[in-house]
Amino acid sequence: MASVKGPLMSMDASGSVADTITFSKWKGRNYVRQLVIPANPQSGLQMGVRATFKFVTQIWATLSETIQGHWEDLARTQSITPLNAMVQYDQTRGRQDFGMKQDPTVAEGAVEAAPVGGAATAQPKSLKITWADSVGADDWCTEIYRSTTAGFTPGPATLVAVIPHGDQVWTDVGLITGTNYHYRIRGNEKGGTAGTLAAEFNGTPT
Repeated sequence: MASVKGPLMSMDASGSVADTITFSKWKGRNYVRQLVIPANPQSGLQMGVRATFKFVTQIWATLSETIQGHWEDLARTQSITPLNAMVQYDQTRGRQDFGMKQDPTVAEGAVEAAPVGGAATAQPKSLKITWADSVGADDWCTEIYRSTTAGFTPGPATLVAVIPHGDQVWTDVGLITGTNYHYRIRGNEKGGTAGTLAAEFNGTPT
């Protein structure tokens, strides 16, 4: 139930009313919005959005002050934080199946070669995914796509993880024992050009 301490929106209100609307505060401002519960929080597109969001928020602190400043310039035009500007920008590119940019001012570069040696090693309800990054001075992340269908076409709805360049091991957890999962991976250069897709590989968790 909502807890109201004064006239609505003039002071503080928090919580939800009849699973319909919810009240809260963000950056010192009271707000009210419709309460929406996703019908399927594990849909392909939602998982892809979360994968991109997780990568960007984790990689932000590793960016140089110069690159962060470029995102700040972009953010200033929208009155949002630099990190939010990067999240918004790269989420939009991801939904269009474009590569993510490390720096919004850098032009897209050449398409890099495919990662090699992709493998999925069985573990309890999980698969250990390993690969060797493609070689390139501008590489900065690897995108991992998954499906239960062989010969699938990678896209925003099958993206399950974005991994920083240099990390060549990732564990896919919460899988169904006995189900065969298929993977494809590709690199991404700093300017946002998606790399060549690696050959499909598969594995079955125990």
